[in-house]
Amino acid sequence: MHFVTEIELRSAYRKNPFSAYTLSENDRLTPEARQFLVDRNISFNDFKGRYQQNKTTKPTNDSQLNDDQKAEIEWLRLEFFQAISLANTLNLTVSEKLIDILNQLMALEELSMVDNSTETDSLIVNETYTLSLAQALSDKGPLLIQLNKIIFLLTKLEKTLSKVHSQALGQIKIEIQASIEQLLGGESDDNS
Repeated sequence: MHFVTEIELRSAYRKNPFSAYTLSENDRLTPEARQFLVDRNISFNDFKGRYQQNKTTKPTNDSQLNDDQKAEIEWLRLEFFQAISLANTLNLTVSEKLIDILNQLMALEELSMVDNSTETDSLIVNETYTLSLAQALSDKGPLLIQLNKIIFLLTKLEKTLSKVHSQALGQIKIEIQASIEQLLGGESDDNS
Protein backbone atom coordinates (compact mmCIF):
# COMPACT_ATOMS: atom_id res chain seq x y z
CA MET A 1 0.00 0.00 0.00
CA HIS A 2 1.28 3.46 -0.94
CA PHE A 3 0.18 6.71 0.71
CA VAL A 4 0.11 9.60 -1.75
CA THR A 5 1.34 12.73 0.00
CA GLU A 6 0.65 16.38 -0.58
CA ILE A 7 4.28 16.86 -1.66
CA GLU A 8 3.89 14.25 -4.41
CA LEU A 9 0.69 15.88 -5.62
CA ARG A 10 2.19 19.39 -5.55
CA SER A 11 5.16 18.22 -7.58
CA ALA A 12 2.96 16.49 -10.18
CA TYR A 13 0.61 19.50 -10.31
CA ARG A 14 3.48 21.94 -10.91
CA LYS A 15 4.78 19.84 -13.79
CA ASN A 16 1.38 19.39 -15.41
CA PRO A 17 -1.76 20.88 -13.80
CA PHE A 18 -4.67 18.44 -13.71
CA SER A 19 -8.39 18.62 -12.94
CA ALA A 20 -8.90 14.95 -11.99
CA TYR A 21 -6.76 12.46 -10.09
CA THR A 22 -7.17 8.68 -10.17
CA LEU A 23 -5.81 6.47 -7.41
CA SER A 24 -4.78 2.90 -8.09
CA GLU A 25 -6.09 0.07 -5.89
CA ASN A 26 -3.03 0.19 -3.66
CA ASP A 27 -2.91 3.98 -3.29
CA ARG A 28 -4.40 5.99 -0.44
CA LEU A 29 -4.43 9.74 0.10
CA THR A 30 -3.00 11.30 3.21
CA PRO A 31 -5.33 13.87 4.81
CA GLU A 32 -3.06 16.65 3.54
CA ALA A 33 -3.11 15.22 0.00
CA ARG A 34 -6.90 14.96 0.10
CA GLN A 35 -7.10 18.59 1.26
CA PHE A 36 -4.76 19.65 -1.56
CA LEU A 37 -7.16 18.12 -4.10
CA VAL A 38 -10.22 19.63 -2.43
CA ASP A 39 -8.62 23.10 -2.23
CA ARG A 40 -7.93 23.06 -5.96
CA ASN A 41 -11.32 21.58 -6.84
CA ILE A 42 -9.68 18.51 -8.36
CA SER A 43 -11.96 15.47 -8.71
CA PHE A 44 -10.55 12.18 -7.45
CA ASN A 45 -11.57 8.59 -6.84
CA ASP A 46 -11.39 7.11 -3.36
CA PHE A 47 -9.81 3.77 -2.51
CA LYS A 48 -13.06 1.92 -3.32
CA GLY A 49 -13.11 3.30 -6.84
CA ARG A 50 -15.92 5.77 -6.19
CA TYR A 51 -15.45 9.10 -7.84
CA GLN A 52 -15.42 12.19 -5.62
CA GLN A 53 -16.51 15.39 -7.30
CA ASN A 54 -15.37 18.42 -5.38
CA LYS A 55 -17.88 21.20 -5.89
CA THR A 56 -17.10 24.77 -4.99
CA THR A 57 -20.33 26.08 -6.46
CA LYS A 58 -22.54 24.94 -3.60
CA PRO A 59 -24.92 27.49 -2.12
CA THR A 60 -23.19 29.95 0.11
CA ASN A 61 -24.49 32.14 2.91
CA ASP A 62 -22.09 34.98 2.30
CA SER A 63 -22.50 37.73 -0.23
CA GLN A 64 -19.23 36.97 -2.01
CA LEU A 65 -19.41 35.21 -5.35
CA ASN A 66 -16.82 32.53 -6.05
CA ASP A 67 -14.84 32.35 -9.31
CA ASP A 68 -17.21 29.83 -10.93
CA GLN A 69 -20.22 32.01 -10.16
CA LYS A 70 -18.45 35.10 -11.51
CA ALA A 71 -17.63 33.17 -14.70
CA GLU A 72 -21.29 32.13 -15.10
CA ILE A 73 -22.37 35.75 -14.64
CA GLU A 74 -19.86 36.81 -17.30
CA TRP A 75 -21.27 34.12 -19.64
CA LEU A 76 -24.77 35.47 -18.96
CA ARG A 77 -23.56 39.00 -19.72
CA LEU A 78 -22.44 37.84 -23.16
CA GLU A 79 -25.76 36.05 -23.72
CA PHE A 80 -27.52 39.30 -22.79
CA PHE A 81 -25.41 41.21 -25.32
CA GLN A 82 -26.57 38.81 -28.03
CA ALA A 83 -30.21 39.14 -26.92
CA ILE A 84 -29.95 42.94 -26.83
CA SER A 85 -28.46 42.92 -30.33
CA LEU A 86 -31.33 40.77 -31.61
CA ALA A 87 -33.96 42.86 -29.79
CA ASN A 88 -32.54 46.10 -31.13
CA THR A 89 -33.75 45.27 -34.64
CA LEU A 90 -37.17 43.98 -33.53
CA ASN A 91 -38.35 46.03 -30.58
CA LEU A 92 -36.44 48.98 -29.11
CA THR A 93 -38.52 48.95 -25.90
CA VAL A 94 -37.59 45.33 -25.22
CA SER A 95 -33.96 46.11 -26.03
CA GLU A 96 -33.91 48.95 -23.48
CA LYS A 97 -35.61 46.72 -20.89
CA LEU A 98 -32.96 44.02 -21.45
CA ILE A 99 -30.22 46.61 -20.88
CA ASP A 100 -31.87 47.51 -17.55
CA ILE A 101 -32.09 43.81 -16.62
CA LEU A 102 -28.42 43.32 -17.56
CA ASN A 103 -27.47 46.19 -15.25
CA GLN A 104 -29.37 44.45 -12.42
CA LEU A 105 -27.46 41.24 -13.09
CA MET A 106 -24.12 43.04 -13.05
CA ALA A 107 -25.04 44.63 -9.70
CA LEU A 108 -25.20 41.18 -8.03
CA GLU A 109 -21.65 41.53 -6.75
CA GLU A 110 -22.59 44.66 -4.84
CA LEU A 111 -25.53 43.07 -3.02
CA SER A 112 -25.04 43.51 0.70
CA MET A 113 -25.49 40.69 3.14
CA VAL A 114 -28.88 40.65 4.86
CA ASP A 115 -30.20 38.47 7.64
CA ASN A 116 -31.40 35.33 5.86
CA SER A 117 -33.63 34.38 8.79
CA THR A 118 -36.07 37.21 8.02
CA GLU A 119 -36.28 36.61 4.29
CA THR A 120 -39.21 35.10 2.52
CA ASP A 121 -38.82 32.09 0.27
CA SER A 122 -37.52 32.65 -3.24
CA LEU A 123 -39.74 34.38 -5.71
CA ILE A 124 -42.04 32.08 -7.59
CA VAL A 125 -41.30 32.29 -11.27
CA ASN A 126 -43.52 30.79 -13.94
CA GLU A 127 -41.19 28.25 -15.48
CA THR A 128 -43.95 26.42 -17.33
CA TYR A 129 -43.67 28.61 -20.44
CA THR A 130 -42.35 26.59 -23.34
CA LEU A 131 -41.30 28.10 -26.62
CA SER A 132 -43.30 26.60 -29.47
CA LEU A 133 -41.72 25.65 -32.78
CA ALA A 134 -43.86 28.24 -34.57
CA GLN A 135 -42.56 30.95 -32.22
CA ALA A 136 -38.98 29.77 -32.65
CA LEU A 137 -39.31 29.92 -36.45
CA SER A 138 -40.94 33.37 -36.47
CA ASP A 139 -39.01 36.59 -37.11
CA LYS A 140 -38.77 36.98 -33.32
CA GLY A 141 -37.56 33.39 -32.93
CA PRO A 142 -33.83 34.03 -32.48
CA LEU A 143 -34.54 36.57 -29.73
CA LEU A 144 -37.10 34.31 -28.03
CA ILE A 145 -34.62 31.42 -28.12
CA GLN A 146 -31.90 33.65 -26.66
CA LEU A 147 -34.16 34.90 -23.85
CA ASN A 148 -35.21 31.34 -22.98
CA LYS A 149 -31.56 30.31 -22.92
CA ILE A 150 -30.83 33.18 -20.50
CA ILE A 151 -33.68 32.08 -18.21
CA PHE A 152 -32.27 28.54 -18.19
CA LEU A 153 -28.77 29.82 -17.32
CA LEU A 154 -30.19 32.06 -14.58
CA THR A 155 -32.07 29.10 -13.10
CA LYS A 156 -28.89 27.03 -13.11
CA LEU A 157 -26.86 29.82 -11.49
CA GLU A 158 -29.61 30.57 -8.97
CA LYS A 159 -29.16 27.13 -7.38
CA THR A 160 -25.54 27.90 -6.45
CA LEU A 161 -26.04 31.32 -4.90
CA SER A 162 -27.00 32.64 -1.49
CA LYS A 163 -30.64 33.41 -0.78
CA VAL A 164 -30.07 37.13 -1.35
CA HIS A 165 -28.53 36.59 -4.78
CA SER A 166 -31.13 33.93 -5.69
CA GLN A 167 -33.98 36.32 -4.98
CA ALA A 168 -32.36 38.96 -7.17
CA LEU A 169 -32.03 36.40 -9.99
CA GLY A 170 -35.66 35.38 -9.49
CA GLN A 171 -36.71 38.99 -10.02
CA ILE A 172 -34.53 39.21 -13.14
CA LYS A 173 -36.19 36.05 -14.53
CA ILE A 174 -39.64 37.57 -13.94
CA GLU A 175 -38.62 40.67 -15.89
CA ILE A 176 -37.25 38.59 -18.76
CA GLN A 177 -40.51 36.62 -18.89
CA ALA A 178 -42.40 39.92 -19.03
CA SER A 179 -40.21 40.89 -22.00
CA ILE A 180 -41.04 37.58 -23.69
CA GLU A 181 -44.75 38.22 -23.15
CA GLN A 182 -44.34 41.72 -24.57
CA LEU A 183 -42.61 40.30 -27.65
CA LEU A 184 -45.35 37.72 -28.12
CA GLY A 185 -47.99 40.41 -27.73
CA GLY A 186 -50.33 38.15 -25.80
CA GLU A 187 -49.79 35.14 -28.09
CA SER A 188 -50.13 31.76 -26.49
CA ASP A 189 -49.05 28.35 -27.63
CA ASP A 190 -52.72 27.53 -28.32
CA ASN A 191 -52.87 30.13 -31.12
CA SER A 192 -49.90 28.64 -32.98
